[in-house]
Amino acid sequence: GGFFDLISIYTIFAGITSLLVFLFHGAIFINLKTEGAIRERALKAAAKLGIYSMAAGIVLIILTFLQTDLYDSIPALAASIIALILGALSWYLIKKENPGKAMISNGISIALVVGSLFLGLYPRVMVSSIKPEYSLTIHNASSSAYTLSLMTKVALVFVPIVLGYQIWTYWVFRKRVTSKDIEY
Repeated sequence: GGFFDLISIYTIFAGITSLLVFLFHGAIFINLKTEGAIRERALKAAAKLGIYSMAAGIVLIILTFLQTDLYDSIPALAASIIALILGALSWYLIKKENPGKAMISNGISIALVVGSLFLGLYPRVMVSSIKPEYSLTIHNASSSAYTLSLMTKVALVFVPIVLGYQIWTYWVFRKRVTSKDIEY
């Protein structure tokens, strides 16, 4: 096919769906961390974005089923459907003005979508567009035992540092931002 064959359209639609989901997530976060007019605007935006992202999610699941073999794995399909349900729950919670639970629900939804990709692709890491047997798999893409051992040691040192920094940052910025906090 041409430039806009079905796979290209599918890929563009997947990108648009991802954008909508993360805009929804950002609107939930703004709703969680602000007050006043900004919070009200974020609430309205989240309500609209939630509907758009859920509709796009439904279409993307159907397109994924029709265009790829990702859902040959039943756990991948189940994870995607649960993610969609949690996304809808996030929208419901934001409509009920409960941004904390909406943020958690939407975060788990996003994690499940990523997990469904790994479940559906396994043992592949990257699918070849030329021939399926040219696909990159976990076996031919893995590093040597020495590299994996070294990276495990590096991760054991730096992951706690990064997590500690994230916790500290969240603690410092835990309060809502109000108009009194803004300086010009």
